[in-house]
Amino acid sequence: MAEVAGRLLEFEAVPAALASPEFRGRALLTLRDLPARVELPPLETVPDGAAMAAAGKTTWHVPGTGIEIHRISDGPRTGEWLFSAETVLRLHEWYAYASTLPYQDTSSEGFRDFYV
Repeated sequence: MAEVAGRLLEFEAVPAALASPEFRGRALLTLRDLPARVELPPLETVPDGAAMAAAGKTTWHVPGTGIEIHRISDGPRTGEWLFSAETVLRLHEWYAYASTLPYQDTSSEGFRDFYV
């Protein structure tokens, strides 16, 4: 799970103490849990990399959340679209709020809590 998190989340800008495999796995599950509790936009309205480039944008926010996906502009991961370090660092805050909301998508209901 930590390996998958490392491919999707920007840990390079996160303090090393928070980049442990355990933290990575928990962050990934928390990130999965948040959108399951809010109404997401239709998939066809979510821009892909080409649409973002055409619009001259390098950041997209998941509506109704603080979740941010951005294009890495330098370093070994240049050009990749990742969940931002800011998102990683603030997941616990957003989860504290969102955990009071009912699941919209129940396919992973309770899995984060079971893991933690």
